[in-house]
Amino acid sequence: MSEIFDSTFCLSALRRHIPNAITGIIGRIMNNGGQVYIVGGAVRHILFNLPIKDWDLATSLHPEAIESIFNDMPTIPTGRKFGTITVISDNIPVEITTFRTEENYTDLRHPDKITYVSDIHKDLSRRDFTINAIAYNPYLSEALVDPFGGCEDIAQGTIKTVGNAQDRFSEDPLRLIRCVRFLSELGYDVDELTYDAVNQLSPLLAQIPRERIREEFSRILLAPRVSDGLSMLIKTGILKVILPDLFIASENYASLICKAVSVCKIDLTLRLAALFYHVRHSQYTIEHSLKSLKYDNYTIKTTLKILANSNLTWLNEQENLKYHLRKLLYSVGVEDAHRILELIFAISISRSSPCSSEYDKQTDKSLNGTFLESIEKCRISLAEVSHDPVKLSDLAINGHDLLNAGIGSNNGVELGKTLNQALDFVHHNPEWNNKEILLAKLRDLQI
Repeated sequence: MSEIFDSTFCLSALRRHIPNAITGIIGRIMNNGGQVYIVGGAVRHILFNLPIKDWDLATSLHPEAIESIFNDMPTIPTGRKFGTITVISDNIPVEITTFRTEENYTDLRHPDKITYVSDIHKDLSRRDFTINAIAYNPYLSEALVDPFGGCEDIAQGTIKTVGNAQDRFSEDPLRLIRCVRFLSELGYDVDELTYDAVNQLSPLLAQIPRERIREEFSRILLAPRVSDGLSMLIKTGILKVILPDLFIASENYASLICKAVSVCKIDLTLRLAALFYHVRHSQYTIEHSLKSLKYDNYTIKTTLKILANSNLTWLNEQENLKYHLRKLLYSVGVEDAHRILELIFAISISRSSPCSSEYDKQTDKSLNGTFLESIEKCRISLAEVSHDPVKLSDLAINGHDLLNAGIGSNNGVELGKTLNQALDFVHHNPEWNNKEILLAKLRDLQI
């Protein structure tokens, strides 16, 4: 084990990072005769000084005892059937699960049978990866319990299963994509035997509910090492299972896709758009792929909108640039206009990268320093026009004004065309957004 993890300094660091709400729960359980440890990601994140999202405790006490001990606090029977009660302390939800062993996973998610045990070592042996099989109790002389070398794997930056990798992944195949997610989020490398098992068993993910896959996949897309994660998804065949249409494109554009997504800002819809940019399929096919992973309507529609408006052929037209940007704002709004520029920037960077060997740069002369400069000018100009009138509702005139001025007829379609003409005037010249000026310009068209 690395010295950093068995030192007094490390243990004192662990103690400093535990909120009073957590130590209070630990102390109450111990005062009622129970063994209890902090387990899972919280221990791992403390050791690597990462923010802690979830607090999980493992205890020798059964669920009914936990409910009784904490009857003065809000409790939720989160997974009572599987030994888990959530206690809310100082607005922090803490999942407390009884030490247990598990047998068989017929639904590839939940164990068919759980058995409560009194030994933390047996409980840790059922967990997925060694870095998640560490237990800690600040009140004990032997505060860290690490039977599978998880601390050393953290020190080495290694993702390794507890015990036989084939067994762990077969129990719950979602662990296959969780393995990739840990690689992407933590910057760790995957142990060779573990990697081989992922490669062999990736088809099992076809049996996992799509919502569970989507959650892990989205976290990979938003992770610091998203490029490495996507590369592993492609190489191990996981992407072929979860997004077969995308996998077909990824075989030819793997490095481009990985690079483009990693260059994008951390935004789910933007990174999804970068992911599908090189997929030469219809909007319908891309929509079907996103729906297959149960993405919500907002995410799907926004991703499709970004892709549909990403062909900015006018980027180098400096003379009419602001006009085109106002038209873009009219079509997609400020937020998505920024996303589209981010996407074009990311695609350009990925194509100009030395690693993009699949791409014949002779087919696109614009991907050079001048083009990237145009994107930057475009960003600046977008900020300048973002408050200009760009929508029909921003116009200084409406249908009643047109009729009162004797312009056009009392026909909804004709009025709409006239107002759109007025909007085009304003897109070219925002200063023309004045009732008298617009009516005069429209009258001139009628002469």
